[in-house]
Amino acid sequence: MNKMKDYTFGFQYYRAPTPHKEDWERDLKKIKSDGFNTVKLWVQWRWSNPKKGVYNWQDLDELMDIAERVGLGVVLNFILDVVPVWVAKKYPQSLMVTANGNTFYPRSTICRQIGGAPSVCLNNDKTSKIRFQFIQKAVEHFSDKKALAAWDIWNEPELTVAIKRQPKFDDLVCYCDSCQKKFRRYLKEKYQTIEHLNSVWGRNYQNFSEAEPPYGGGTYMDFIDWRNFFVDTVTTDAKKRVEIIKRFDRLHHEVTCHTVLQPLFNNISCCSDTFEIAKYCDSIGNSAMFDDFSSRLLLSAANGKPAYSSEVHITGGTTFIPYKEPTKQELYKQIFQPIFNGIKGVKVWQYRQEILGCESPAWGSVDSCGNDTGLYSELKKINRFIQENASAFLTNQQTAEVAVYLDNADEALVFSDTGRLSLYNNAVKGAFNMLNDCNTHVDFINGALLQDEEHMRNYKTVYFSNLYVITEKMADAIGRFVENGGTAIFETRFACVNAEKGTYEPILPGCGLANRFGIRMQKMLSAERIENSYINSELKVEQVPIFADGEGYMGSTYRSWFAADNIKELARFADGEVAAFEKTVGDGKIIILNTLLSHEYGTCKNRNNRFLNQILHLCDELYLNVKTYEVVGENGKRIRCFVNSDEVDKQFPLGGAYKIVFGEENARVEKEILYMQQNSIVVLEECNK
Repeated sequence: MNKMKDYTFGFQYYRAPTPHKEDWERDLKKIKSDGFNTVKLWVQWRWSNPKKGVYNWQDLDELMDIAERVGLGVVLNFILDVVPVWVAKKYPQSLMVTANGNTFYPRSTICRQIGGAPSVCLNNDKTSKIRFQFIQKAVEHFSDKKALAAWDIWNEPELTVAIKRQPKFDDLVCYCDSCQKKFRRYLKEKYQTIEHLNSVWGRNYQNFSEAEPPYGGGTYMDFIDWRNFFVDTVTTDAKKRVEIIKRFDRLHHEVTCHTVLQPLFNNISCCSDTFEIAKYCDSIGNSAMFDDFSSRLLLSAANGKPAYSSEVHITGGTTFIPYKEPTKQELYKQIFQPIFNGIKGVKVWQYRQEILGCESPAWGSVDSCGNDTGLYSELKKINRFIQENASAFLTNQQTAEVAVYLDNADEALVFSDTGRLSLYNNAVKGAFNMLNDCNTHVDFINGALLQDEEHMRNYKTVYFSNLYVITEKMADAIGRFVENGGTAIFETRFACVNAEKGTYEPILPGCGLANRFGIRMQKMLSAERIENSYINSELKVEQVPIFADGEGYMGSTYRSWFAADNIKELARFADGEVAAFEKTVGDGKIIILNTLLSHEYGTCKNRNNRFLNQILHLCDELYLNVKTYEVVGENGKRIRCFVNSDEVDKQFPLGGAYKIVFGEENARVEKEILYMQQNSIVVLEECNK
């Protein structure tokens, strides 16, 4: 799809049955003549397979032929979460079942207007055979089309297509017979013996046929295994789609997939792990990319493969909640921040305004008649600039020396305990933003990457805002990282649940880290005391002030106390107790935060990044709450981007002559100094090159 010559930039165009046929020729010609090079078309199971053995490709054939004539590349996006009526009627046992016993009947939704959502259970073998046969037939039919640029195997992988996306115990899927049978098979493969499963889960099953899926929270490993089983289900389904395409595509087109990242999607109700899916694709993308967090998370999952902004959501809305046309600044941030981070392609959702269902009349780049809008005109300017500097953006790599840890098991544990994901999500995003707001590039690692010693050599610092579930191998990997010169930052209680035993560790941090680091947690208390174990037992998110060098910062929720020798105190609580400390371990060091700084930063952005910067020395104070990027083209010309997220106007030395290409109206360059307003973005191009 990407020839290292043109930067992929285009639009989602066709989601049958709209736009109407009379618009196709004009629209695709206009898209090409306006300088864009790519469109995406949906290949919908329900729409194109209305009867058993019948495959209707007529609309897509015509669109592909027009695209070929005008010179556009086409991404064909498989939409299999709209089950045909005939399949649902023939195999009613394939419909998903929620934890409270409700059957998930196919229906139309705001984003699946033709009905059939959320499709059938991915673990039903009979309907899976029909789904995969549909992919094979489509690949055999379209693979020779000259306009075909790539296959997108799945539009935003998840289990329920937004219907039950908000995680609730009663709404979780799927509890059908096929899922329960395959879950027991999954457990047998993982644990090998029923005695091992019983030991980890704390049960007394006589054989694997007795193993029960959890219907709520309250325990650790059964719930973690249950949700990881569905992460494996989604990943395996994605892998199978890739295998079919690669087997039957005679010309070996690129295979990609676009997901939705945390915190919009989660691994409790959605079970879509971009890190895992990316392993099987040639490239990976995501939807709703709008900031550094989602860009860096996607690039981390891509792990060196091309990453795309597959759906840029700019003009979202509904019939009675009309979209607000973005300002130029909002548009620049949504397009340029991902690109400067290293994203290799952009597709805007969508070209025309939606006219079917409750998403109408929003989402369009042009107006209802297909004419230019102010937004579309600005997109043309942006695309023209990107294509003129394609080599710079296609070869752009913004490497990171710091990373934030996240893992599915920790996410599941938090939800099992609290019934919410706010504690987990706010900590992950807060840790990222604290580092990112010190003008540094940040990656993400999970449990698998943590144990990849070669991969870990990329990083000087890893922030563990959530590290609850631990194994011996993970503990050893953390220990080696620190002893070999790395810095590991931990927040209060960490490494506390031993995944191999299924129990809470008596000595924290667990799995031997207490001895290895020469520290031991003595106690941890909630900032808000629980008055009664049956009443008022909900977690209280209370602010906890800390102080360092005369400056005040803010933690939240918990206070902990550690016993440790030879430490350097970094901060104290208001009562004088140690709030943060540093300890040398081998050639590296650990930093212990005795409260939740990341959660507080993720909840309400504050000054905590200043405290982190004092410890890690990541940037000059001028660049706090600022992000800068630079790419270099073939002729040596530098292109730079400044994002000032601070609440004050700022000025930056440029060290050379630059001109502003995109920016807010009051931004200016005088005597090699950039002047820009608060909460704004500016793109500059080097002069005289």
